[in-house]
Amino acid sequence: MKEIWWQGVLRSASLPRLVNIVKLISAMGVSWFARKSYVWGVPAVLAVEPTSLCNLSCPQCLVGLGKIERQRRLLDIQLYKQVLDEIGDRLWYLLLFNQGEPFLHPQLLEFIRIAKQRRIYVVTSTNGHFLFDSCYVTELVKSRLDVIIVSLDGSDAGSYSAYRRGGNFHQVVEGLSRLIQTRTQLHMATPKVLLQCLVTRHNEHLIPAMRQFADHMNVDRLLLKTLHIEDSETAAEYLPFQPAWRRYRKTAGTKSAKNSLKGKCWRLWYSAVLLADGRLVPCCFDKNGHYGYGLVQLDKNFEPTWTSDASDQFRNTILNQQSVIALCSNCSAHQKIYL
Repeated sequence: MKEIWWQGVLRSASLPRLVNIVKLISAMGVSWFARKSYVWGVPAVLAVEPTSLCNLSCPQCLVGLGKIERQRRLLDIQLYKQVLDEIGDRLWYLLLFNQGEPFLHPQLLEFIRIAKQRRIYVVTSTNGHFLFDSCYVTELVKSRLDVIIVSLDGSDAGSYSAYRRGGNFHQVVEGLSRLIQTRTQLHMATPKVLLQCLVTRHNEHLIPAMRQFADHMNVDRLLLKTLHIEDSETAAEYLPFQPAWRRYRKTAGTKSAKNSLKGKCWRLWYSAVLLADGRLVPCCFDKNGHYGYGLVQLDKNFEPTWTSDASDQFRNTILNQQSVIALCSNCSAHQKIYL
């Protein structure tokens, strides 16, 4: 959990959130004991996808590969407001990213402000290409965003461009520097800036250089993250030589994740993902929405979708026959994803 800044999370505590957590934990325990889905409360953690669009073409990303089967779109801010009006006092942790590049949504700053007005802990992630405007970056810092994760998969342009196709290394570095300088000038403690590097075959030899670079840029934390594979045929081109730095046992032809389906999937009882098209899905690995709980719509409450028959059926399958769910075979649960 290196990506979580626990001090900030705890500052968002409130009685309704604590009561909701107790309900969620109780439902987890009863469900695992009875082998039947019970859900009490609302998600304490919600990932909201501002957009399924991206400006890059990364070769192990469904968006970059052009394999997103759903419509590319922006999330309706009115739908977002409605969801937070309903569950915002109980929602503790909001991730404003999933697939796509969040900063392509023209109302992203408003998304952040709306959540911060409710004292929700807010994190977003970016490929760093939209931090070029000083006024925009100033407003971003003033929004009171808690954490921003900036992806930079290499300490030089060559190693970076091997994976971040269509990206500009120098533009990202300049934007990162601008963000940190602006935060310092405004005497703000947030957002915490986390520099994330996906460890690939092209940059694994540069990990010491990445550590030095992170220190030089004065980021709050460096995240060295293992690579998630979507295209098995090209996996060997990107997976590191070091076996300990892979999520997978095999490197070519097929992928076999190191996870274990025998472990308990707690996340289904405390979190969910709202896609840009309004579908509510179990987790971030359901990238195409194949296991959706239902559609969250304007003038329709969130909770009936969170506790729908489809959600009960999915949780019951996880409880009793998880191995039949293809989604779980490429999950990072029960394994180390940060080096």
